[in-house]
Amino acid sequence: MTGPHPDYLSREDYARLQESTGVPPAAGGLLVAPIAAAGRAYGVLSVAADDRLAADARLSLANWGVRVAEALQRLELTAELTFRAYHDPLTGLANRALLESRLEDALTRIDTSPGAGRAPARPGSVALLLLDLDGFKQVNDVHGHPAGDELLRRIAERLRACVRDTDTVARLGGDEFAILLTGVDDQGLVEATADRVVAAIREPIDVESARVSVGVSVGVAVAEPGGPVGVRELVRAGDQAMYHRKSLRTGGWTRYQAPVGA
Repeated sequence: MTGPHPDYLSREDYARLQESTGVPPAAGGLLVAPIAAAGRAYGVLSVAADDRLAADARLSLANWGVRVAEALQRLELTAELTFRAYHDPLTGLANRALLESRLEDALTRIDTSPGAGRAPARPGSVALLLLDLDGFKQVNDVHGHPAGDELLRRIAERLRACVRDTDTVARLGGDEFAILLTGVDDQGLVEATADRVVAAIREPIDVESARVSVGVSVGVAVAEPGGPVGVRELVRAGDQAMYHRKSLRTGGWTRYQAPVGA
């Protein structure tokens, strides 16, 4: 196609287009208009026609191509803005807002207390792991902030590899992360995940031509079905467990012992 105007393709001419786009065969030829806006091509609009199609029909098809492209641009912009609002720009992980939204939804689903008026319960517990890196400041001080940023991105990749597709990994800010596990039917899953996280982060990481090592202190809090337990309560329990672990200066993970919400 040439330019922003519709082109007429004979039956023989559009064989390659049909092969690559799935455009169905048409009697006679095909009038094809680009779907393009702001210098970006999204695809084509096509209609069975012949080369005698009136000029106003050609113009109408071209206008529809522009309208469709503009609509696609708006959808892309909305999707991009939504992603930015709920994801950390450095690592691409969920941010605090998205984590809390998913945590609230998960806790609502397991709250089966009488008269709660909740949605049908989903089997399994909800577990929240709060992570604070050990030794991250030294990496920034010795190797610079670019190395620190690269370390955080690499940590994010390792955390994703430690969880299921249905779990949420979030960066809360600085060197603080969180993992939300839902539908936990076996408490061994929580322990195994915490073990994987600690082991993965302790492995040396190459950043900015340097090999660095950091540790992590993890606090684990679990909400069992039958609540009610709120977001703040679960986060507070995870924080207490994490700070207790951090005070030991050994890294690793600790589970909050008192019943959450008690």
